[in-house]
Amino acid sequence: MHLLQRQADGSFQLVYRTPNNIPPYAILSHTWEAEEVTFRDMVEGIGTTKAGYRKISFCGKQAASEGLQFFWVDTCCIDKDSSAELTEAINSMFRWYRNAAKCYVYLEDVSADSSAEKFKKSRWFTRGWTLQEMLASKCVEFFSTEGQLIGSKSSRVQEIAEITRIPTEALQGRPLSYFSVEQRMLWTKNRETTLEEDMAYSLLGIFDIHMPLIYGEGKERAFKRLRTEIKYDQENTAVMPLENAQGWLDTTIDKDVLEYSRQRLSDNNGWSKHEEDVALRSDFFKFVLRTPTALHETNKHFKLLMRNSNDKRRPDLIAVKKTGFGERSIEVHVVSGASHYSNFSLQIATPLKYQSLAAQYDFALSDWNGDGTSDLFMIKKNNTGTNSTEVHILSGASDFQDTMLQLGTVLDETDETFAFGMGRWNAGDTPDLFAIKKSKTGTNTT
Repeated sequence: MHLLQRQADGSFQLVYRTPNNIPPYAILSHTWEAEEVTFRDMVEGIGTTKAGYRKISFCGKQAASEGLQFFWVDTCCIDKDSSAELTEAINSMFRWYRNAAKCYVYLEDVSADSSAEKFKKSRWFTRGWTLQEMLASKCVEFFSTEGQLIGSKSSRVQEIAEITRIPTEALQGRPLSYFSVEQRMLWTKNRETTLEEDMAYSLLGIFDIHMPLIYGEGKERAFKRLRTEIKYDQENTAVMPLENAQGWLDTTIDKDVLEYSRQRLSDNNGWSKHEEDVALRSDFFKFVLRTPTALHETNKHFKLLMRNSNDKRRPDLIAVKKTGFGERSIEVHVVSGASHYSNFSLQIATPLKYQSLAAQYDFALSDWNGDGTSDLFMIKKNNTGTNSTEVHILSGASDFQDTMLQLGTVLDETDETFAFGMGRWNAGDTPDLFAIKKSKTGTNTT
């Protein structure tokens, strides 16, 4: 990642930092105008007379005032003559904005004494690239053309929601995976980019996908490839709008599960011929609760678990999300049983990374240290550094932020033919790991 570093004399030097050595930095969000300073200008030490240098100078001074020596500006921190670097930058941009300590939005067309209406009509709200910059950044501050602070994303969140038609939850940091593909596509309405393909490329981070850039392919083909990647990664994951919840319940037909089971038992389709072989009890076949939840429809990227909660009658629903592209944090979403599964009690990224498409994972919950809290076990089946099936444990008491244990096991690397669970095999205080081989066994049984 190329960054600008402020020097003692007030000038700026272009530096490069590897991904594991990136210092705290500020980042600029703006609209491109005439005479922007380029990467080549910075390398050759020219460009200070260009109109766009004013924004670079502003960003550097503002960052320095907040103790940040490094900052990033898209016009001059990407070598656009290198197609490889441009592709990497565009596929990384959402992450770069998300990881920035501060995001300064420089509004070229809004002065310090402008009305709210002028802010509302700023060109910044109509550009394609600024959508992900606004959503990804945690701390966003707006500045006038004079460089004066005129508010922040948090202080103007209701106003921004009205301008953009984006829910306040998305503006306040709720994971974008919560919102359906259709919702996120609607956020692009009335936005445009200079290059037609960029309208699709500017959405890569919003859908958490990577794909190569092919300038010249046209907008239609770029969006076709984007939709293909979204379908592959998300498998049409969508949020069930709350207004549709009652309709979902109304159209769900209760089935006589007990009668169905009795009929199946009397068939000779691999089931027992004798009904008395199974003690059928009607209370096993009644729904105790059937309700929509706060969690959107899930797919192969989710592992759903249950844990005991403060409400002894209703356990919490735990959705562990791993993403399919890049080195992403594994997320934990806790749907509260006490709220009848209508509210999240926790949504958080963990220190664990989903690092490889080739690697396979399983997840389980158990109390590892006896503190009464369910801890999260990530079982990494293969592509491990120890050449064995690995166990990584996150503390439930720390909201899954502290690593309690990570180590290889006596079990060789495993694959999709294995499922894992936690339990107590004997009277010990520590839960044991159960590996269940489902298929391709020597006994032709599970």
